[in-house]
Amino acid sequence: MKQLGITLPGLTLALVALAAGLLFGAEITTWVSDTSRWGVLTVGSFLGIAVADRGDALELGGLILPWTPDCSGINSLVLLLLVTVWVHREALLTRSTLIRLAACVPLALVVNIFRVLLIASYRYWAYPNWETPALHYFIGFVCLLPTVLFLVPDWRSRPTAFWIELLYLATVVALIAPLLLVPGGPIVVVCAVALMMHSRYQLPTSRSGALMLAGWGGAGLLVSLTQMEGFWVLWLLVSPAFVPPHQYRQPFFWLLALGTVPVVAMQPIGWGICGLGLALYLYQSKGEEKKPSTNLSGSSRWTLVMPVLLLMPLGLGAAMNRDFVPQPPPLGVMSRKVAHNTFQVKTIGQSDQLASFWFGPFGDGRHHSLKSCAEFRGLTLESIGEQSNLYQGDGKWMVEFFIQDGRLITSYPAYLLATLMPMSSPGIHLIFEADVKAMGADYFADQSQRIAQQLASATLASES
Repeated sequence: MKQLGITLPGLTLALVALAAGLLFGAEITTWVSDTSRWGVLTVGSFLGIAVADRGDALELGGLILPWTPDCSGINSLVLLLLVTVWVHREALLTRSTLIRLAACVPLALVVNIFRVLLIASYRYWAYPNWETPALHYFIGFVCLLPTVLFLVPDWRSRPTAFWIELLYLATVVALIAPLLLVPGGPIVVVCAVALMMHSRYQLPTSRSGALMLAGWGGAGLLVSLTQMEGFWVLWLLVSPAFVPPHQYRQPFFWLLALGTVPVVAMQPIGWGICGLGLALYLYQSKGEEKKPSTNLSGSSRWTLVMPVLLLMPLGLGAAMNRDFVPQPPPLGVMSRKVAHNTFQVKTIGQSDQLASFWFGPFGDGRHHSLKSCAEFRGLTLESIGEQSNLYQGDGKWMVEFFIQDGRLITSYPAYLLATLMPMSSPGIHLIFEADVKAMGADYFADQSQRIAQQLASATLASES
């Protein structure tokens, strides 16, 4: 089979550019979305489920599913492209690979229809709870596994290591996908993809290697116990089971690894760290000799333990969640409970046109940003002006604040820094909203800031 002259770094950059074009291309996203929507409704109706298209949501058997770009199937298409290149990453691009890349389009549509129906089934079973963002994306990746039969050559003869590498890829993608919507998220994704392109599963061959792997597993337990969710991606990407030993000595490795920590990536220096790491990565990859994959199909105890370790970020975190005590608004604040640890609040002199909500801590650790929470519920928000916490969407102004240890925090990056220490309290998430026709953006922002400060002061007084 004739091979095309495309190097691994060049192919990596081409893939990232293609994935970005697909992910943000309005026309193809709309086409994939409309086709997937029609497929979900058709299959649901065939199964005897009452279905209805509400425009921004689908109704399946009485369950309302917000329809967002994430549901469109474009993510499934990008992930299939990533998997296809991942499988062939050690060889030059061939015509057979191009055929497999083209097959990703129809496969993505079929996979996405099944994924939406599976998520709907989970929400129906777990109602009124929702799946976490990481579990949401992991379910999507699991749905892609049957496509291995079409996209992976000689899949029957693939060693155990190949399937462990796919599970590794699935877990990393499940963790980084929700980060696209948070400050510094794109930097985390770019750095993670660059590091994954050089990873290769390898069993420890010495006592020191086994001790390193055991220490890595222990570090994962520590991340879970201390609720340091932001370090899960870094923990996966520095695993001695997937990082060739010589890479630990490369400056680009540690620069890119540092860029996968959200609290670092969201800083102004984040793009500098990412850019320098990528430059060194591309320079060193240019002259790097390709090493053949090791056929690791034995029954080592590490091969049996590795799947459990890789699923720790998705399973252990949920199993070891702290049962936070409900934290209602302080005395003197009018409130109405609307859900578990969630209240609608109002202070003296607050306009009836301004709605404010108080979210206490939940079992999944730190609060997510308003933008990512809204996107996950089917609402896309756009930033307004220079205020990082002020948004507009669905005809409303929305703004978020946090109260942590009695102190008012006005941005999500500052909130992440405030909760960086292990076992930190996740605090309170305040969200304000008002109709854009009821008041201007500046007035809404000023009034929200004033009321948030009142709530923070009342909280501090009640804790004293």
